[in-house]
This record gives sequence, C-alpha cells and structure tokens, in this order.
Amino acid sequence: MSAINRREFFKRLSPKGFSDKGVAETLVRPPYCGDHRLFTDICPKCSDRPCQSACGESIISFHTDNTPFLMLTGSGCTFCQDCLTACERGVLTRPDLNRLNATAQIAIESCLAWNQVICDGCRDVCESQAISFKALWSPEIYSEMCTGCGHCLRGCPVSAIQLSTFVTEKIQYSTGVKQ
Repeated sequence: MSAINRREFFKRLSPKGFSDKGVAETLVRPPYCGDHRLFTDICPKCSDRPCQSACGESIISFHTDNTPFLMLTGSGCTFCQDCLTACERGVLTRPDLNRLNATAQIAIESCLAWNQVICDGCRDVCESQAISFKALWSPEIYSEMCTGCGHCLRGCPVSAIQLSTFVTEKIQYSTGVKQ
C-alpha cells in the first residue's frame, strides 16, 4: 500500500468529493484601483500588459474583453504592489487599497471541519486572520477582515471555500464601506 500525503487523505474524507475547478468564473480584479470602471475604460487599450508581467505570483490573466482579472486557483495575491508599480496607464494608483473586490465564503456542507473532521488548512494560510474557529468544528470568515486574497482557496483540501465578488465602482477598502 502506498503512502498518501495529507491533501490526498483529506480529499478522500470530503463529503462531496474533491474538485480542482477552483474559483467560479467571476472577475476578481487586481488591487489598488479606486474606480473599477477604469478596468473596462483603460485596460483594453493597453497592449503590453505590464501588470501581468510584473506579477510574481503569476495570477493576473486577461478576460476576452482584454481586462485584467486574478486567477486565484494556484496562488493568491500577496499585495506586493508590483502590478501597481508596473501600471503606467493610471488604473492601479492607490497603494492604500489592499483588498480585492471579493470575499471568501465557506460552503458548510463541504467543509471538513463543519463535518467533524479536524482541519484548519484555511486558517493556517490566512494572513489577514479573517478565519476563526468557534470551538473545534466551526470555522467562520469575517468579511470585514477578509482581503479576498485567495490563499484560503488553496489551503482548503476539499475546495469548500469560494470567493464571492461584489460589484463596485468606487469603494473605500480600509473600512469596507461603499461610496
């Protein structure tokens, strides 16, 4: 019998099985933009895509309309500001906006911890400490603390966490209050 790693072990315990599909087809935009309309107004005219080249995590992709979005299936945003520095067209200009237009949510029916299996993979990788456990079995994500970075997606061995985007034109990310 061959040895299995921790991730394989948890995949087998999942009540709904494991899916590598990752994040649903939503457009999570790069950080540092004060007005998300700029993505559709300015980005399609940018042919060299410097934000994509600058991203050390290789998570910036381009939609069919030539607007950038974050593909958070293999890694998450570290808010390193490399895309901000590379953007010469004035779309990414706000270093204080270090939150994405998304927040993480746990699918309780698929979550191992909610199904009485000891697992805290999501909490281990959450740098903003937005994931807390009530006792041993009940993880919760505090949306006001969640940056939407996507690291918890890869931390969950059964894909029980999904990102939900929120529609925004202008947003003040430090408080999470829409303007």
